[in-house]
Amino acid sequence: MDAHRRRRLHGRRRIRLRRRQAQGHDRHRRRERLHGRGRERARQASGGGAGRRHRGARRELGRARPRRRGAGSRRAGPSGRAARLLPGPHRELQAAAHRRVRRGAARLGRGQDPQTGAAQAALGGRRPRGGRVIPARDAGADVEPAVLDWIAAAGELAAGLPDLRAADWPRRRLAARRLADALALRFTLPGPPECAVTEHRVPTRAGEIAVLRYHPPGPGRPRPAHLSLHGGGFVQGGIHEVVEERLLRRRAVDGGVDIFAVGYRLAPEHPFPAALDDCLDALAWLSASAAELGVDPDRIGVGGASAGGNLAALVAVHARRSGGPPLDHQVLEVPAVTLDIEQDESYRRYRDLTGAGDLDLIRAAYLGESAPAGGPAMPADVPDLTGLPPALVIIAECDALRDSGQRYAARLAASGVAVETWCAPRQAHGSASLTRTSAVARDWQDRVSAFLRSRTTSPS
Repeated sequence: MDAHRRRRLHGRRRIRLRRRQAQGHDRHRRRERLHGRGRERARQASGGGAGRRHRGARRELGRARPRRRGAGSRRAGPSGRAARLLPGPHRELQAAAHRRVRRGAARLGRGQDPQTGAAQAALGGRRPRGGRVIPARDAGADVEPAVLDWIAAAGELAAGLPDLRAADWPRRRLAARRLADALALRFTLPGPPECAVTEHRVPTRAGEIAVLRYHPPGPGRPRPAHLSLHGGGFVQGGIHEVVEERLLRRRAVDGGVDIFAVGYRLAPEHPFPAALDDCLDALAWLSASAAELGVDPDRIGVGGASAGGNLAALVAVHARRSGGPPLDHQVLEVPAVTLDIEQDESYRRYRDLTGAGDLDLIRAAYLGESAPAGGPAMPADVPDLTGLPPALVIIAECDALRDSGQRYAARLAASGVAVETWCAPRQAHGSASLTRTSAVARDWQDRVSAFLRSRTTSPS
């Protein structure tokens, strides 16, 4: 080969090499542009923090790199549409971003709304750091799956009820009632239809209140009676909610007792001691009207859940202190015996699960600015618990009020009160109503009914 041909051949090779280099550079620049767009889409889909996710993706890439796929392959992205995967390490960064977006979507499905904290807001939860709900140390891992489904459903329903955070309390209560009724229709079994329900207008020192009577079928002999006080953080809830009607029908039939649900006044329009006064007046009416109502005046008890548990415990204390009417029993379910629970381990761990409520808001609404008149507003502040009626105390394992309820049960026992205590495993505050989906919730209701029935055969 002569020198002229060699020069021509080498020249062509150099040209081809330069073209390949230029094409490779263009591909690299195009790849970078596409990757930048992918990062931007991931950042927009996940609500920010792309830099942090990008660095995390690099760390994941350093630990393990799956088999490389072709540049033209496609895979479903976080939006559900096929997203073009980038070749090489850029594809792995993009896939890592997609994984993070999917994990964020899963958190949304569990009711942890990073924008509004809808499920927690609906149940009175705290919204730290600009509204983003931060689960307390993976508290959800402790909870029964049926309870997590309930929390997720509450979040979905709450998203369509903006009045849950309204400044106007009647509007807020109406939204909370709609949420509670929708959840009860989905998660609570209907009560026995044969249980008759009638409404009474009961005179009180401030006017009159409504009391619903749940009267099970059976012989006409005088029955034991149970005064039932609903929950709701002292500011909402009511006797006409679907969940109350379904649970109390079942308890009346299974427990063999007449149940009287008290529609006491609510804060902040009526702060302490308005609700307690209404409950005490309802007890006095029930005792005085026992013969007319066909109930046994010597076998009247009281019970309630959450704020209702607080009132039930105080009703028992005041009945003992004033000498009347004597109570046969008390049932305290996840009772709010104190609002000073910030130092409790159960509060720190589970306060954001279903929401322990805004304690400062409840204190201001229910207790007001000055010290409450008419005695302690919290059962935990009562110095002497001796002489109180036998008690069933139920606490929930995954409830912010668990530790305070446990302490109060221990104090009752130390004061000589007959106490039966049960901690509902893997349950949260308010999950006793999940009788359609949770075997533990059904066991909860059966325990309360059995305790009430035991009082029908053991008159005080």
